[in-house]
Amino acid sequence: VFAISFGLWRRHLASALPRRQPQGATSAAAVAATGNKPQDLNAPAAVDEELERLAVQVLAVYQDPQVAQSCLTVLVQVGNADPWTLLQVMGKAARRVDIGAAYASSAIFVLVAFVQRSPGKVLPLLTRFTEAVLRCLEPSDPTLRRHSLMAVTSALHELVNTFPMVDFHQQSQKFAVGTSDGRVVVYDLRTATKWRILEGHTGAVAGLAFAGDGNRLSSYSANDCSVRVWQTGSEGFLGGLLGSGKRCLKTQVLPPIDLLSGTSNGWRNVTLKWSDQGLKLVRENGDNLRIGID
Repeated sequence: VFAISFGLWRRHLASALPRRQPQGATSAAAVAATGNKPQDLNAPAAVDEELERLAVQVLAVYQDPQVAQSCLTVLVQVGNADPWTLLQVMGKAARRVDIGAAYASSAIFVLVAFVQRSPGKVLPLLTRFTEAVLRCLEPSDPTLRRHSLMAVTSALHELVNTFPMVDFHQQSQKFAVGTSDGRVVVYDLRTATKWRILEGHTGAVAGLAFAGDGNRLSSYSANDCSVRVWQTGSEGFLGGLLGSGKRCLKTQVLPPIDLLSGTSNGWRNVTLKWSDQGLKLVRENGDNLRIGID
């Protein structure tokens, strides 16, 4: 009852929750109190401090198996109310292996559950979600990387399975995310960094697919009615440095479709796959297209 009545008791958070502990506290309940808030000027709205404190407290209680499911429901409700706050709190907690490896991993599994239950809330934050998870694979912190590997793998796998604008190439360890502003961000999981930013689409990217050899990446945008094919293979030292644009091998213009007549979840219908004959695309309205690749 406590979990499902979140909307009723949220208004009383300020008076019910304990005050934020001072920076440097090491208890599980004070995880989100440590460190400074991000200074990224392009970040979403500021963290809701009341929801932040609630998420920290509930995550601590979530470690008790007897109440874990109820706590998870509350945390998902926090995410529904403010996805950015949940992401910030869980992202910080996921790096606190000093509190305990199980505690840190549980924060990532909360994010996995949030993707499963509320994918529409995660969609606008895909790159930030990816980067929050990838921070746990930082090569300079081998202890964190070792303890986080299973949970991070689960989170990235969930993103690929849920969002057609996310794809992963196993052999090259490249992880690609399409954004709402038309960019494609490619990460290198070996270094947990951005490897390349591909620019060319003028509308939201709705589908991504690596070719089998990993040397090419296809992207689809309904907003600019195009499919593009990008070079993603090794180009030597200089080619491996972070760059953008100028690597588009092919642009295929598509007939326009009416995105307004469908539902807001039309992105779920999109699939983009490589085949021996080229690309197979299913668009938001269900249209099937085959696109030849020279």
